[in-house]
Amino acid sequence: MVVGKCSIYAIVNWVKFSSKAELSSHIEEVVRGRIGGIRLTTSGLFIERAIEMGQHIKRSLPPSVPLMINDHPDRIASIAFSIEACGVYLDENCNVEELRQQLGSKITIGVAYRGPVVSNAVDYLGVSIYPRKNQPGSGVLWGTELLRRVQDLTKKPTLIETDTRYASCLVPFIDQETGMAVKGLQGKKSPHKFLNRLFDEKANWHDR
Repeated sequence: MVVGKCSIYAIVNWVKFSSKAELSSHIEEVVRGRIGGIRLTTSGLFIERAIEMGQHIKRSLPPSVPLMINDHPDRIASIAFSIEACGVYLDENCNVEELRQQLGSKITIGVAYRGPVVSNAVDYLGVSIYPRKNQPGSGVLWGTELLRRVQDLTKKPTLIETDTRYASCLVPFIDQETGMAVKGLQGKKSPHKFLNRLFDEKANWHDR
């Protein structure tokens, strides 16, 4: 799996669904939206249940749609191997070099950006982008300013982390080294229509 290449990914968290059937229905909807991949958050589940859910979703996905797992560092490798995930993503700090040794070279590792020093074992960085004004004098960067700073400092592919409220206005920042991961799709009446509209906006923007 290659992050970037103008891809848009769906963030799916099991806690947002009341049943396996409801989750499966949502996944089917999302896949119809030309999605570049699914990131499944399984933290909070017993590991056996996380594996069961991951395997269930993996079987329902077409081969062209990769599945990534977001979970705790101490068990994410076991889950990824058990469901044959294409990648893992970590919100928490961890020993990425050790994780790379466990996973090998074929499974992609993404981590949330936490500073300019980034391990070579990391394949891409997640950067949370929610439009807000910087507080004058705070020295804290938010939004697209943070995205550009991360790209300049690290030279790593990046994945914009946002939700359905802001996804459309961030489409212009998607490029060959920057993708987008969108959460909150379960709140949309027709997630596939929302995603298709994002892809159309992206195509129109890059055709300019």
